[in-house]
Amino acid sequence: MDPVKIEANGQVLAYVFPRTLGAPEGIRFLNDASDPLQVGLMERPAGHHVQPHMHPPCERKTHMTPEFFFVQSGRIRVTIYDKKWKEIARHELQSGDSMLILDGGHEVEILEATRMFEVKLGPYLGDENAKVFRTNA
Repeated sequence: MDPVKIEANGQVLAYVFPRTLGAPEGIRFLNDASDPLQVGLMERPAGHHVQPHMHPPCERKTHMTPEFFFVQSGRIRVTIYDKKWKEIARHELQSGDSMLILDGGHEVEILEATRMFEVKLGPYLGDENAKVFRTNA
């Protein structure tokens, strides 16, 4: 199975990475190389070794805060909106599923007791500046 790409107006808003993604040979990057956050799926045999390394400094510019969700256990529903708050897609994620949100808006409903990881591009702007909420709900 391949990642599910969620698009609106010619722009990728998000990707869903089902737990049933096909096994890569080595590493498989699942989204576009130009996205501000890359997601790779890696399967390596026992004994594989990645040499010690660093990533060189590189100035990057992004227009929003990408987010990555990984559901370790439980079940959630994520609704993706475009920039005008039009609903574009809804996806339920459960244990082992993940999602990368690149643009637009989103809503998360916890359907069962859930443990999940959320990864965001920093720095964190503080509670007052980190989110813009839909006002016409």
